[in-house]
Amino acid sequence: MGFKGTPAPWRLATMGPNGCPVVGDRTTMVAMLTHTVNEERQVLEAMSNAYLISAAPELLESLITLVAQVELFYSKEKDDFLPEYKTAKLAIAKALGKP
Repeated sequence: MGFKGTPAPWRLATMGPNGCPVVGDRTTMVAMLTHTVNEERQVLEAMSNAYLISAAPELLESLITLVAQVELFYSKEKDDFLPEYKTAKLAIAKALGKP
């Protein structure tokens, strides 16, 4: 398993009049969340989405580590008492572009 996208850290760059850019390093645009000028709801949603996206690399890395620890310590029982384990595995696969 490995993420092949822009390396972390990602951060929310200076917000412009039409959007919230998420950047990796100084030259790499990760995402641009757009909104209508002066539409407060859209601006707040775009900012919230941008913050979540900017945390994605750390969230993915943490989830991969957590799943590995569950697999190490709970072998077969993990499927029985940790329904979130399956959800975590699916989320990791989704983030890595795997079926």
